[in-house]
Amino acid sequence: MMDLDVLKAIPIANVAASLEICLPPNGRGRCPLPGHEDRNPSFALRFSTNSFRCFSCGRRGSVIDLVMEMEGRDFAGACRWLRERFGRSEPDASRHTNRFLASRASKSTIRAARNVAPASDLNPDPEVFGWLLDNAPLQDSGREYLRSRGFRDATISGFRIGQLGNRTSTLREACRVFGDARLRRCGLVFDGRFGPRLIFPSGYLLFPFLDQERVLYLQGRRADNGLEFRWACPKDLPPPAYNLDILAGSSASILICEGVTDVLSAAELGKEALGLLGADSRLDPAIIPKLRQRNVIVIGDADKAGERFSRALVNLLGSYGVTAISRPPPSGASDLNAYLQIRRGETT
Repeated sequence: MMDLDVLKAIPIANVAASLEICLPPNGRGRCPLPGHEDRNPSFALRFSTNSFRCFSCGRRGSVIDLVMEMEGRDFAGACRWLRERFGRSEPDASRHTNRFLASRASKSTIRAARNVAPASDLNPDPEVFGWLLDNAPLQDSGREYLRSRGFRDATISGFRIGQLGNRTSTLREACRVFGDARLRRCGLVFDGRFGPRLIFPSGYLLFPFLDQERVLYLQGRRADNGLEFRWACPKDLPPPAYNLDILAGSSASILICEGVTDVLSAAELGKEALGLLGADSRLDPAIIPKLRQRNVIVIGDADKAGERFSRALVNLLGSYGVTAISRPPPSGASDLNAYLQIRRGETT
């Protein structure tokens, strides 16, 4: 039986892969731990110490702790889980010790071994994204969830929200149409425990990022109020701003807020808004000239990250000669969607 020291020496990158945690090769990204909706890239695998840490929710520890968090197991159960998967061959201590040095080796060789496209080869693919959206009609469960968040059917259809059906059959058909390599290049496929997997789980809502009918990006969300793995995005592909089509219009005022649900909430409240994914998102400089001669109002979430988001964005726009003001969500709500739901409750 493997003792604790041997268990803790199992390379954390291997354990994370077995847990289907999808991270870039540097081991950093949004926190995958249950109960933490991480809008910032706060999570890190620390290869030099074979440990993990989230700088936002504060959880950290060894490979055993990671299994306990991800699988909801106690200490003994996590050890058993590791023995079952890694007990046949004990880890090479030198492999663990030199993991940081290995990361400096040829990146092309490492990526080839992992069957991951280099970052320079990753690109949005509007044709593939559009096909996926067309083959993911909204289901009753998704519509009811969206209605529970305060969104009317006209808004739901206007933003072309879809919902993935069966993940496995959709991937099979997408591979037949486009091929595995093309799906990987736009971040839709990763290697799971049992082979290639579509990045979006079955039943997830799909929010398209549209620009003149072209689907530039897709973000997925659970169609319920569960706390685990709420959001899913194409792997290693940075998102554009959400709702870019409003920039083609002549609206005198534009809100900039965090996330897609706040943009939909703004629409329900009669406002036009752009959405950035997360408090640390950056605004594409190509967008900034289109904000000139408009009233720009930045509304972050009612937390420290939201305040940082608003302050940084106002300063950025000011450096380009665009006047913007920062406002908190109205009526003490945590964000625009919370305010919308308060409004809906007051009128029913």
